[in-house]
Amino acid sequence: MRTLFLRPTSGMAFTLLLALSVQDLQAQLHSILVEPDNVVYSSTTEIPDASQHMLVASTVDDGDPEHQVRISRVKTDGSLQWEWDYNRVNGWRASHVLTIGDNLGVLIGVGGLDTIGNEVHSIIMTFNLGSGAILTMAEIQENTATNAKGIVITHGMVGADGSLILTGWLGGTTGVQLDESRVALLMSVPIPAVGQSSITPNWTHALNTFSPTDAPDYDMGSHVTEVPNIGYFMSGSANAFAENVEASGYHQ
Repeated sequence: MRTLFLRPTSGMAFTLLLALSVQDLQAQLHSILVEPDNVVYSSTTEIPDASQHMLVASTVDDGDPEHQVRISRVKTDGSLQWEWDYNRVNGWRASHVLTIGDNLGVLIGVGGLDTIGNEVHSIIMTFNLGSGAILTMAEIQENTATNAKGIVITHGMVGADGSLILTGWLGGTTGVQLDESRVALLMSVPIPAVGQSSITPNWTHALNTFSPTDAPDYDMGSHVTEVPNIGYFMSGSANAFAENVEASGYHQ
C-alpha cells in the first residue's frame, strides 16, 4: 500500500479527483483542477446522469471587497464542460450546490456577506445543468415582524417531499460579526419557480442552546440529512463568543 501526500500551493483552491482500485485498494491520483488564486473552494456534488460530471461551486474574491460565485461543470478526467461567474450587487458567496434530476442545478448562497456592512440575504439560485444559464435567483423571505434578521444558510438537501431542507443560523444583521447573538436554524423552502424573485419558508425551527452568558453566544447548523419516515437530523455547534475558548465552551 502506498501513501499519497499532497501539498497545495498557498492561496489556491483545487479539486482533487481520486479513483480507488478494488484489486489493490490503492488510491490513484487522476487529475487536479487548479483555480486562480482569488477563488475559494466551497462545495461539490456529482451530477447523477451517468455523464461522470461534477459541479464545483466556489467563491471569487474580486477585491472590491465584494465576492462573487463561480460554478464549474467538470468531468472526472479533469475536462471542463462549462464555467460561469454569477454576479450580484454587493456581492455574494456560495454555501452549497446540489442537483435535482438530470437538468436542474441549485446553488444556495448568501448575499451581502462581506466586510462592508451589507445586510445578509440567503439566496436560492436555480440553473440549467447543461449550459449553466440562470433560471431564477430568489431571496428567502424573513419574519421581520419578530425582528428575525440575518438568515445565513450553510448546507441543504432535497427532502422526500420535494422541498429544500436547509440549515444554518439566524441572527445579527451582517453575518460576519461574531458578537451578534445567533440561533441554529432548520427550515424547509419550496424550489423557486423560473422567474420567482422571493420565496417564503414552508416552516422554520430555531434552536438556541443558551450557552454560557459571558457574552452573546452563537449557534450554527452545519449539515442536515433526512431519516426516512422519521424526519431530519441536523448537526452543528453551540458556541459562546469569548476570547477564552475553554471558558466559553464550544460544543457540538
